[in-house]
Amino acid sequence: MEISITVTKNCNLKCKYCYQGIHDSTEELSLNTISEIVELVKNKMRAYNDSALYVVFIGGEPLLAYKKIKDVINTFEGALSNIRIRYYITTNGTIINDDIIALLKKNRVEVSISIDGNQKTHDKNRIDKKNNGTYKKVLLNMQRLCEEGILITGRMTISPETAQSFYEDVISLYEAGIKTINPVCDFACTWESTQLEDLRKSYRLLAQWYIEHYDQVTLACFEGRFYSLLTRKQKFCNAGTGLHYTISTSGDVYPCNYVTDNERFKIGDCNKPKTSSDVYNLYLQYISTDDEKCKLCEASDFCYGRKCCFLNWKTTGFLNIVSPVLCEHEKFMFRIVQHVLLAISEKESDILQMVRYIKENDLGNKTYKRLEKKLWKMI
Repeated sequence: MEISITVTKNCNLKCKYCYQGIHDSTEELSLNTISEIVELVKNKMRAYNDSALYVVFIGGEPLLAYKKIKDVINTFEGALSNIRIRYYITTNGTIINDDIIALLKKNRVEVSISIDGNQKTHDKNRIDKKNNGTYKKVLLNMQRLCEEGILITGRMTISPETAQSFYEDVISLYEAGIKTINPVCDFACTWESTQLEDLRKSYRLLAQWYIEHYDQVTLACFEGRFYSLLTRKQKFCNAGTGLHYTISTSGDVYPCNYVTDNERFKIGDCNKPKTSSDVYNLYLQYISTDDEKCKLCEASDFCYGRKCCFLNWKTTGFLNIVSPVLCEHEKFMFRIVQHVLLAISEKESDILQMVRYIKENDLGNKTYKRLEKKLWKMI
C-alpha cells in the first residue's frame, strides 16, 4: 500500500511552475486525523492481505510541520508494528536543522529534494516569497544530509526554459556530489516544438554520458524505466482504488497528488472512503473512447501517459488521453532508453539478471520480444 499524507498546506517558496499554486494556509494535520489515517490503513491492508506500507510526506512544504511528521511516524510505529513501513518525503530542501536530521536518520526516511540544476537554472523558477533564489541554501542542505548518511535524491523539474541546459544541469549536480538524480518534465505547461527538440538533444547527450558513468550515478530517467520498458502491460496505476491514496490535512481522501483538494475527485474521507466500484464509476466520466492511436503506438507499453491517468487529466481533461507534448516525449524516450539499456547490458550483470528473470517468468511485452535476441546473447 502507498499512502501520501499532506502534513501542511503552507509553503515558504513560490516556485513559478508549482501545480499546487502558492499556499499561505497554516492548516496542518491534526492528531485526530492521524488516528483516522491509521484505521484506514489497517482496514485496507487487512482487506488486501498486504504487509508492506509506503508512506510519503508531502505539502505545501512538509518540513514546515516536521513535528507532525514525527507524530505520524510515532503513531504508525505503535499501531502498525506488524507492518513493514518505509518512509519518504518530498521537500524543497530549504529547512534543515538538527532535530529534522535526527528524525530522518532515526526512521530511515528517504528524502527527495527539489533542485533543478546549477544556480542559474534553479533560481529561474525556485524562488522564495521575496523573489530570492534558493540554490545555495538547498545545495548546502543536501550536502549536509549526505554527510549524515541520509538517502537523498535530487529531483529536477525540467521546464521549457531549461530544456536546452538540461544536460549541463545534470552534470552540475553530479559534480556537486549528488549521485541520485530524478529529472521530471513539467508537462502541464506549454512547450514549443523547438523546446522539445532541445530536450531531445539534451537527453541524447545525457544518454551517452550516462553509458560511461552508469556505475557512478543513478539517473531515474533511464534506470527507472528499464523494467517497464520490457514488461509494462498498458496498465494505469491503481490510484484511489484500494491501495493508493492521498490524504489531505483535513482527512479527505483523493486518488492522486495531482488532484488533492479538487472536489470533483474527492473519494470520501478516512472514515468512509468510496468503494472501488464507486471510484471506477467516477473515473468513467473522464474516459474517452478515442484512444485507438495510443493502442497502436509502438511505445504504448512504455508510455508514462498509459500509466499516469491524472497527469493526463491535468493536461487534456481525460484520464486516458495523452497530451501531444507527453506523446512526443515518450516516443523519443522509447528509443533512447532502449539504446541505453542495450549499451549498459553489455557491462552490467544486474541488468542481465533482470532480463533472465523476465524471460524465466514470461513477463516480457512486445518490446522485450524485439530486443530478446540481442539481450539474451549477452547472458
